[in-house]
Amino acid sequence: MSVLASAAKNIQASVRKESARSDHSPRSNIYLPTGSTLLNLALSERPNGGYCGGKMTNLVGDSQSGKTVLAMSCFAEATARPRFDDYELYYDDAEFANEFDIPKLFGARTATRIRAPRYDENKQAIYSRTIQDFHSTIVRLTKKDKPFIYILDSLDALDSIEGLKRAEAMSEAVEKGEEIKGSFKTEKARVLGELLRQMIGLIDKTNSFLIIISQTRDNLAPMSYEKKIRSGGKALRFYATHELWTSSVKKLKGGERQIGTLANAAVRKNKLTGKQREVEFPIYYDYGIDDLNSCIDFLVTEKWWKVTGQTIKADGLGITATQRKLVEHIEAEGLEAELRRITGECWMDVEDSLKLGRKPRWE
Repeated sequence: MSVLASAAKNIQASVRKESARSDHSPRSNIYLPTGSTLLNLALSERPNGGYCGGKMTNLVGDSQSGKTVLAMSCFAEATARPRFDDYELYYDDAEFANEFDIPKLFGARTATRIRAPRYDENKQAIYSRTIQDFHSTIVRLTKKDKPFIYILDSLDALDSIEGLKRAEAMSEAVEKGEEIKGSFKTEKARVLGELLRQMIGLIDKTNSFLIIISQTRDNLAPMSYEKKIRSGGKALRFYATHELWTSSVKKLKGGERQIGTLANAAVRKNKLTGKQREVEFPIYYDYGIDDLNSCIDFLVTEKWWKVTGQTIKADGLGITATQRKLVEHIEAEGLEAELRRITGECWMDVEDSLKLGRKPRWE
């Protein structure tokens, strides 16, 4: 087969794959990039979008695993794309812990678009304190009939009104030397289960995106095989379109000092494709997600691009160079979109190789 004929065949196959996915897309048919091409593909099998409009993602992760940087990267991706110009960007810093240089990491335009859920009369940000606060904010925003991207960071920082009342009663009992009654263990999960169903329905109607960040906890149950768990009960897993767990594979160092982390993102629930996939990408303190190097590493690992000594033959980009020079070339020539396309082709080629090839049971 000639080179041209082979290329035409590959293009036709790619079109068929994309058509097949589009025919069965959710009603919203809008996808928000995560900041990582590989994670986009793991979530939706689309190189240019991962999170699905009108849905909720639960982003669970260890401390220092890059959860917040990963979550907020979608703000920058939305700012860079005209189709999200009418979306409002909300960051609910319930932990009061975000001290990132947002203009540096995510761009000055992104920084100007990010809002808090509420502001007081002095224009000071007001963040959610309870699950009921969070719920009322989502209800209020959906009444504006304008789509939004909302990040709650994190669910662990929220209590419930019932929990706060119980805590106050317990404190009073301690002061009086009285017996402490009641339990705090189920309040939060019960309230969340009651309110999350309504919130998901409202998100769907406005084609908005909801990302709820959760912290991992050590599982102390002696008979469980899961080493890590997260709070919030079963409602989060039930209503999430994607459940994504992040961890740090290793520290990235410059000399003797840590300059970032190699993050692992494991998709444990996926209502879009049904597939559970894991990807890795570097996150640097002064840069954010290194999408280019993660794509190059993937293409090399899958032998899509051949390596000879220290040089990589980057088929499709017309260059053979070391990885560092290859990254410089891509940035200088504006080839980021082409790299994403090539990475997507490689990903789908691997996925196609895993298919059973069986005759469909039903026409």
